[in-house]
Amino acid sequence: MSKTSVFNGENQTCIILDTNIWIYKTMLLRSILGAAFLYVVYQNDTLIGLPEVVELEIKKHSRKYGTKATEEIKKNYSIIEKLISSRDEYDLPSAEDFEQAVDDRLEELKNKIFKIPFKFSHAKGALTRVMEETAPNSHKNQQFKDSVIWESVLEISKKYNAVFITKDKSFFEDRNYKKGLASDLEEELIKFKNNVKVYYGIDNFLKEIKQNTPQLKDDKIIGLIDNLINDEKEKKQIENSKVNEITNYTITPYLTDSPNELVIDFDINYNIILFDASNEWEGSMSIEGECLLDIEKYTLSDLQLDSVKLNTPENCPISNKKNVYLRASLTLLGRKKTKYKLKEPLDL
Repeated sequence: MSKTSVFNGENQTCIILDTNIWIYKTMLLRSILGAAFLYVVYQNDTLIGLPEVVELEIKKHSRKYGTKATEEIKKNYSIIEKLISSRDEYDLPSAEDFEQAVDDRLEELKNKIFKIPFKFSHAKGALTRVMEETAPNSHKNQQFKDSVIWESVLEISKKYNAVFITKDKSFFEDRNYKKGLASDLEEELIKFKNNVKVYYGIDNFLKEIKQNTPQLKDDKIIGLIDNLINDEKEKKQIENSKVNEITNYTITPYLTDSPNELVIDFDINYNIILFDASNEWEGSMSIEGECLLDIEKYTLSDLQLDSVKLNTPENCPISNKKNVYLRASLTLLGRKKTKYKLKEPLDL
């Protein structure tokens, strides 16, 4: 297996996901692991290779897996109906709906999807592997479809840094992924100098490339947030006070179901000066909230402020406005409905 880093070199990286990764491990890349994977894809200008045979299988297994889930719902809901002698009406997706969901998801990701058509050369190469019983085949274990996928991987490795992620043990030595790639496949890569890396599971891929993941530009993000909330700071400006510089802050990024957006939870503390005709007091203002970060354009949107807190010295006559100030900010700003369905810590 090539020792070249996944994202290094002159060629762009193209990652091929096996059917088991698309459906059973990431639910069309909508699971936590799927969101983490898409974050890496978008941050590293990477393509997702989609062999035609995998696309067909995704639809087949989406229909099969989804239909099984709906049947379980119907079965269990029937039990509830009998126990309480009533039921609510509900709609469940059809088999066609699950297939359409695949088309819709691929359309959402079309800017990152690189489709690999099924070719005669793929079929011929796969047939040879089946006849010779070489991996991913073995004696009495013919894997034509998996062989076609491997042929697709080899083809794109001529132009891209190819990565193949699978949970199929047939690609590994003695069907043990801890032993690495099957020896005949490894020898093939060395012989033809194909730049291919193979991972057993998307979690193992994410663990290895963790150190290569770009770090967020905290200073830039906090500057963007500060600009975004300037109007709100002015609305909340207390009479005879001045908000100064940021003293400290924390930001916590979260993955969302959108491949190019992160939720940023923030807590920003400002130095604030309060004064009257003869005295000045130094206090602080803390603003907590969240917003969405577009990781491609590095722009912010959907600002939501959770709280605006004022802290003043005990001897400051304005300190009795503290609670009123907090209530007013919450009443005005409130909570908006989030536009994302998934919010998980960004911990690759």
